[in-house]
Amino acid sequence: MDVRQAQARPARDRLIREMVSIIIPVYNEEKIIAGQLQRLSAVTGSDTEVIAVDCGSADRTACIIEAHENVTLLKSPRKGRAVQMNYGASFAKGDILLFLHADAMLPAVWKSEIGRAIESGCVAGGFRIRCGGHEALGRSERFFAYLSGIRSRYAKYMYGDQAIFVKKNAFESVSGFPEIPILEDYEFSRRISGIGKIYYSRQVVDVSYRRFAHGVVTAAALMLTIPFMYRLGVPPDYLAGLYRDIR
Repeated sequence: MDVRQAQARPARDRLIREMVSIIIPVYNEEKIIAGQLQRLSAVTGSDTEVIAVDCGSADRTACIIEAHENVTLLKSPRKGRAVQMNYGASFAKGDILLFLHADAMLPAVWKSEIGRAIESGCVAGGFRIRCGGHEALGRSERFFAYLSGIRSRYAKYMYGDQAIFVKKNAFESVSGFPEIPILEDYEFSRRISGIGKIYYSRQVVDVSYRRFAHGVVTAAALMLTIPFMYRLGVPPDYLAGLYRDIR
């Protein structure tokens, strides 16, 4: 073994063993949350803390989460994904925070990818996405699912469905996610890129196709135009009104 390799290995192992806090904002997710938590348990261990943050679900979401002994359920005092994620982060014990959508599944190697990111000097990072990978889709649906995944490869900034992870001290240095009703992930990514390098993993997070439930053309058009409109200064409250609830 090369001497440099021998010296580097302990550092790499130490980084991979750091505690990660996975924070999942939830709202009316009784249809999917049990399966998601079961799949998540298959790729996490004792060095991972899982926190679900509910914001007043009217269904059985909270009861289902409480049945998982390895998941901490928090009740956010206010609604909003950014509010929920910030609230979860304030209770997190991990040195690294990972924000996971309720309908997203991490790859088995997610922890080693975070280790590579931190080892290379990055302060945050995210994964590529594959939309509808575990769902039965038609030909046109597969096409739009493919287009959705393309964005995660070439966009300058990360979005929430890419399972954004970040060093906790870096997260706190930018005051967490801006508490706006939409594009809090984009704005956070823009801010965090100003303080350090971002790691873009080639590993894939599987996300649900349900984002296209109200029409693939409309949903795809919104995904392309809303970030552009935001950059032009269109108020987030107006942009949020263009989306329909998919739950």
